[in-house]
Amino acid sequence: MNSFRKALIERAFHLGRISSEYTFKISKPATIKQTQWRQKQVSKPIPSGITELAAQTASRIELHWDLTPEIVTAPEFDDQFPTSGMFEFNFFETDLSLLEGWKHSFTHWQEYRKEPNPFEFDELFPIFGLINGDLIVEVIGERERHAIYYLDHENGSGDWQRLASSYMTFIQTLSNLWFPNLEWHDSLELFYDHDQKQLSVNTPFSSRWIDLIYSYQLSS
Repeated sequence: MNSFRKALIERAFHLGRISSEYTFKISKPATIKQTQWRQKQVSKPIPSGITELAAQTASRIELHWDLTPEIVTAPEFDDQFPTSGMFEFNFFETDLSLLEGWKHSFTHWQEYRKEPNPFEFDELFPIFGLINGDLIVEVIGERERHAIYYLDHENGSGDWQRLASSYMTFIQTLSNLWFPNLEWHDSLELFYDHDQKQLSVNTPFSSRWIDLIYSYQLSS
């Protein structure tokens, strides 16, 4: 079993033990024929990190958790820590459709922001579309190739925040943070290192969060 797949299953299992609402589904890894088939459906090369996750870990992953107040009694949860998280990955839905509707904000950026976007529209590949309308993308151009960025559809504080240096670094960091929601506000921003310009497990807040989850693993 791939080491990341094993770690993901173990983390999901522990979250399930302390969650009231919980879903976890993980498929087999994609075959070479399946990754080749999907690439034929997409007009741009699929970033290698996405294919790697599908071929080595799983072609589909779904994880939803909601911590049970009766078990997770730390008072910090009321005011500081997230109480739920969600992660969904489906390699067979990888395409460029998530970028639809964003092109105008690049060609007419003056209507949306004071300065141009740091990257061109064609330099981006969408990797996660969020329920709130925001988008997480990978840079596929020469500048900062493979870097992961957050796009806020309302140009809020999360707009163009750099989340990780690569797709797999991003996924592994999410796993180490117990898969918080992908939205910036009240979730990813809590674990963000503004000096390093990336999500991090090493910020004081992240360390407290990880220690707390581990403490409930041991006591539950």
